[in-house]
Parts: sequence; C-alpha cells; structure tokens
Amino acid sequence: MRNEHALEDRIKRVNRQLDDLRAQKRAVVIRQILAQLKKNGITLKDLKEARAAGIKSQSKSAPGKRMVAPKYRHPDTGETWSGRGRAPRWLVAAELGGASRNDYLIPA
Repeated sequence: MRNEHALEDRIKRVNRQLDDLRAQKRAVVIRQILAQLKKNGITLKDLKEARAAGIKSQSKSAPGKRMVAPKYRHPDTGETWSGRGRAPRWLVAAELGGASRNDYLIPA
C-alpha cells in the first residue's frame, strides 16, 4: 500500500510540473502572438471582425473535388463520363470500332 501512495504522490507532482511547463510555453506563445499583432497593427477587434466575416486560415488539406456535369453518354446503358480523366472502356471500344467521341456528346 505504501508504494502505491508514494507512486500516486509522485504522479501528482509530475502532473503539476507538466501543467506548469505547459502554462509557461503557452505564455511564451501568447506573448509572441501579441507582439506580431502589435507589429502589424492588428487589434483584437480586427481579429473578431475577420472571424465574423468568415475569413478562414489556409487549410493544409486539398480542397474538395467539384462535381462536373457529364459530357458523354453511352446510348444503350446510360453510363456517363465527364470528359476528365481516363476514358471509360465503352468509349475506347467505340472509338476503336470507328465511332467518334462526338457521337456520344450529351446535347447542351
């Protein structure tokens, strides 16, 4: 039991030290941010207005893919192709058979 209490006390001490270290790091970062804001003439009001206006920070992920309207349609199966990327097998086969892509265009 005694070892258990000693370990619990040690864990509490280490957790307090960890919390203190995190608070110190956070304070440094906050000071740096405030210095940058002051250097660039940006106020907290400016930040609030920018947030309200929907200004977003640059995201690291790629933007979402946009849906593109189909450009070609297979007359029998109704399969479609947007004209982007690799041509579907049915269109490649039709072209090898002498057909033109224009034969499969969807009227605008």
